Amino acid sequence: CSNTVRERGPFIEALVHFSISESFSPFLKGGVHRLEVATSTSTADTKESNTDPAWGAGFNFNIGEHMGVRLEWDRFKSKNQDTNLVSAEFSLR
Repeated sequence: CSNTVRERGPFIEALVHFSISESFSPFLKGGVHRLEVATSTSTADTKESNTDPAWGAGFNFNIGEHMGVRLEWDRFKSKNQDTNLVSAEFSLR
Protein backbone atom coordinates (compact mmCIF):
# COMPACT_ATOMS: atom_id res chain seq x y z
CA CYS A 1 0.00 0.00 0.00
CA SER A 2 1.50 3.33 -1.07
CA ASN A 3 0.08 6.80 -0.42
CA THR A 4 1.57 9.96 -1.94
CA VAL A 5 0.56 13.58 -1.34
CA ARG A 6 2.14 16.41 -3.36
CA GLU A 7 1.50 20.11 -2.78
CA ARG A 8 2.71 22.85 -5.11
CA GLY A 9 1.73 26.22 -6.45
CA PRO A 10 2.76 29.84 -7.04
CA PHE A 11 2.09 32.84 -4.83
CA ILE A 12 2.09 36.60 -5.27
CA GLU A 13 2.52 39.08 -2.44
CA ALA A 14 2.94 42.81 -1.86
CA LEU A 15 5.82 43.81 0.40
CA VAL A 16 5.95 46.97 2.57
CA HIS A 17 9.31 47.97 4.12
CA PHE A 18 9.71 50.31 7.09
CA SER A 19 13.15 51.97 7.14
CA ILE A 20 14.14 52.26 10.78
CA SER A 21 17.82 52.89 10.05
CA GLU A 22 20.37 52.26 7.29
CA SER A 23 21.06 48.80 8.66
CA PHE A 24 17.62 47.65 9.92
CA SER A 25 14.28 47.48 8.07
CA PRO A 26 11.29 45.38 9.16
CA PHE A 27 8.61 44.47 6.60
CA LEU A 28 5.08 43.13 6.27
CA LYS A 29 3.67 41.27 3.29
CA GLY A 30 0.38 39.83 2.12
CA GLY A 31 -1.15 38.23 -0.94
CA VAL A 32 -2.58 35.00 -2.27
CA HIS A 33 -1.29 31.57 -3.21
CA ARG A 34 -2.61 28.96 -5.61
CA LEU A 35 -2.29 25.49 -4.10
CA GLU A 36 -2.65 22.25 -6.01
CA VAL A 37 -2.85 19.09 -3.89
CA ALA A 38 -2.49 15.75 -5.67
CA THR A 39 -3.12 12.57 -3.67
CA SER A 40 -2.34 9.14 -5.01
CA THR A 41 -3.30 5.91 -3.22
CA SER A 42 -3.50 2.31 -4.32
CA THR A 43 -7.25 2.74 -4.93
CA ALA A 44 -7.70 6.30 -6.24
CA ASP A 45 -6.04 9.49 -7.48
CA THR A 46 -7.46 12.90 -6.59
CA LYS A 47 -6.47 16.47 -7.40
CA GLU A 48 -7.75 19.63 -5.72
CA SER A 49 -6.95 23.32 -6.37
CA ASN A 50 -7.59 26.35 -4.15
CA THR A 51 -6.64 30.02 -4.08
CA ASP A 52 -6.10 31.16 -0.49
CA PRO A 53 -4.56 34.08 1.44
CA ALA A 54 -0.90 34.29 2.50
CA TRP A 55 0.83 36.82 4.75
CA GLY A 56 4.04 37.29 6.68
CA ALA A 57 6.57 39.54 8.36
CA GLY A 58 10.29 39.80 8.88
CA PHE A 59 13.27 42.09 8.81
CA ASN A 60 16.45 42.84 6.89
CA PHE A 61 19.63 43.61 8.82
CA ASN A 62 22.69 44.90 6.94
CA ILE A 63 26.10 43.96 8.32
CA GLY A 64 28.39 46.57 6.80
CA GLU A 65 28.18 47.46 3.11
CA HIS A 66 28.54 43.98 1.63
CA MET A 67 26.67 41.55 3.92
CA GLY A 68 23.12 41.19 5.13
CA VAL A 69 20.73 38.89 6.98
CA ARG A 70 17.03 38.49 6.28
CA LEU A 71 14.71 36.63 8.65
CA GLU A 72 11.08 36.06 7.76
CA TRP A 73 7.92 34.19 8.65
CA ASP A 74 5.20 33.28 6.14
CA ARG A 75 1.75 31.83 6.75
CA PHE A 76 -0.08 30.05 3.95
CA LYS A 77 -3.77 29.54 4.70
CA SER A 78 -5.59 26.63 3.06
CA LYS A 79 -8.82 24.71 3.35
CA ASN A 80 -7.20 21.56 4.74
CA GLN A 81 -4.19 22.81 6.69
CA ASP A 82 -2.39 26.07 7.46
CA THR A 83 1.37 26.10 6.88
CA ASN A 84 4.02 28.27 8.55
CA LEU A 85 7.39 28.83 6.91
CA VAL A 86 10.29 30.38 8.82
CA SER A 87 13.38 31.20 6.75
CA ALA A 88 16.75 32.89 7.10
CA GLU A 89 18.93 34.26 4.33
CA PHE A 90 22.52 35.45 4.35
CA SER A 91 23.57 37.64 1.41
CA LEU A 92 26.84 38.95 0.04
CA ARG A 93 26.69 42.01 -2.22
